[in-house]
Amino acid sequence: MGASGEGLGRNDGSRPRDERVKTNPFVLLFAALLTMFGVQALGLSGTLRSVVLAPIGLLVIAAMLWVLKEQRVVFWTTAVLAIPAAINTVLTPGPVEAADITESGFHWPFFCFAAAAVTARVVRSERADVATVIGSICAYLLIAFAFTSLYVGLELASPGSFRFGDQPPDYLLFSALSYFSLVTLTTLGYGDTVPLSEIARAFVTLESVIGILFPSFVIARIVSLTTSGGGRPFAARPEGVRRPGRFEGLLAVEIAFLLLIPFLESSPTTRIGLRLLSTALLLAALYAGSSRPVTRALGISLASVSLIGSWWTSGPDWLPVAAFGAQVVFLGLVCGSMLLWLVGERRVTRDLLVAAASLYMLLGFAWSTLYRLIEWYAPGSIGTPDGSAMETGDSIYFSFMTLTTTGYGDFLPLSQSMEQIATLEALVGILFPTVLVARLVALYRSE
Repeated sequence: MGASGEGLGRNDGSRPRDERVKTNPFVLLFAALLTMFGVQALGLSGTLRSVVLAPIGLLVIAAMLWVLKEQRVVFWTTAVLAIPAAINTVLTPGPVEAADITESGFHWPFFCFAAAAVTARVVRSERADVATVIGSICAYLLIAFAFTSLYVGLELASPGSFRFGDQPPDYLLFSALSYFSLVTLTTLGYGDTVPLSEIARAFVTLESVIGILFPSFVIARIVSLTTSGGGRPFAARPEGVRRPGRFEGLLAVEIAFLLLIPFLESSPTTRIGLRLLSTALLLAALYAGSSRPVTRALGISLASVSLIGSWWTSGPDWLPVAAFGAQVVFLGLVCGSMLLWLVGERRVTRDLLVAAASLYMLLGFAWSTLYRLIEWYAPGSIGTPDGSAMETGDSIYFSFMTLTTTGYGDFLPLSQSMEQIATLEALVGILFPTVLVARLVALYRSE
């Protein structure tokens, strides 16, 4: 009788104590983050705003530390980043610009690191339990808050970085930009708030890419764990890899390109830095995507033509056109080579996930080069907000807004050929994460 009662106790639908202990920190963090978003909608100001938000901010920090307490290095790193954020949360008096700038500067490192730590824990999870599901949602919200803090700092340090439908007062700037951050992360792109400065567009582009790739990686992991009942520990890279770090290097150069291009296009003296960064991108793409001798030889030839056109500024008039064309073909070749590598892999590793992310971004760079080539032949094919000629940064921004289907409406295709090419990029942007999820789930289950 006692044994029977014990068995019923284990099968009555209640979770084991160790699972509840593991889940509780994520539930608390989730509740705190949702409350923080909810309070923004109240439009509180002055001392009342600080009194309400301060304990919620401290609760987010405490819950985050509770979540990461089992990872010693990650825990202490988060704790160090949380100290100034916690102090500033308590001391911020209200709608004071200097305090808001300081708040943004202290909070975004904490949110960025916390989002990365929770995401890594979710991807490496070996069970599709409640903690894994809630943790993935928490990571998504932390990403939104990280970019919100960045946007607040940009707008306050450089007013006019964003164009708002209705200009919010200073004390509601965080609320307005948290709404914009979620609209960008979910790739809704309503267009009521639009980035105007080059650096704001760079961060918006990065957030849109994360908004597309994050659900693909996390959904694939959770679905595979749910259908298979568990999974193996996450591997760093496949055994016997010949060129370790090739995809990490490409992804690093791509992100650097996005974030540095606003500073490198500002004057003729800094454009040499743009050429250096373009050269680094081509070399990193060649190293990552030329796994076969034929691909390597063809890639070197195309990259050489592109680099000659980029550096020989006093060459013949046809040379820039040839350089753009060679770069489009080169990037297409590398994208195809990386896609074949992804399809041929039989195990989900960090290399595969990084390769998928770098390939997605490389597609955006390939289309941006194609847009510049079309603009060279038919100026005005893409409409800019101020009617000026499209620069490199503009073409990249337009390309990624199309690829991620965010589309705020500030840049528009004006010619029929441009409309068709932009539509094709949007289709690729939609299909890529869908196919990626299916492929990752299949690989996870096959293991």
